Amino acid sequence: MCHSRSLIFSGLFLFLILCVVLLLRSEYSLLLPECHPHWNEYEVRGNSMSPLLQSGDLIRVDMNYYECRDPQVGEVVVLSHPHREAPLVKMIYALDGDELAFTSLEQHDTYHLKINGAIAKATGRPFVFMAEDIPKIQAYIDTYAGVVPTGYALILGLNPAGSLDSTEYGLYHIKSFLGRVDIEP
Repeated sequence: MCHSRSLIFSGLFLFLILCVVLLLRSEYSLLLPECHPHWNEYEVRGNSMSPLLQSGDLIRVDMNYYECRDPQVGEVVVLSHPHREAPLVKMIYALDGDELAFTSLEQHDTYHLKINGAIAKATGRPFVFMAEDIPKIQAYIDTYAGVVPTGYALILGLNPAGSLDSTEYGLYHIKSFLGRVDIEP
C-alpha cells in the first residue's frame, strides 16, 4: 500500500512539474519575440542593387529575422526610411564597432572607403566614391572617431552612384531594418 501511494505521489508530482513547465513556457512565449519566419514579398524598385537584384524583381523578406538574430555584414535588408514611403533594399557593409575611413585616390575628388582597413567592394570591385558622396559618412567618421556607434550600420547599394543609402543619409539605426532578404544562389 505504501509503495502504491509513493507511486501516486511521484506521478502527481511529475504531472504538476509538467503543468508548471508548460504554463511558464506559454507565459514567456508571449514575452519572447516570434522566431518563426514571416514572409512578405516586395518588388525591387531601381537598380542600386544590380547585378544581384534588378528593378522589378520580386524578393522574399523574412520580417521576423531580426527579432531573434543580430544583423550581419553582407546581409541584404529591407529597411524603412523616415523620408520615404517605400522601404529600401540595401546591403549591410559595417556594424557597430567596425572602423571606417576614406582614402583619396589619384584621380581628383575620388575616394575608396575602408572598413576595418580593407577597401569596401561591391560585386568584387572596389567602391569608388566621388567627393559629393562622402560628407554624410565622413560626419559619422569625424563624430565617432572612425568607429560605427552601437546600434548603427553602414548600408550601401551595390552601385554607389545615385543610391539612396548611407552616402545620402548617413548611418542607419538597426531598428529601421524591417527584415532580411532571402537571396537564392
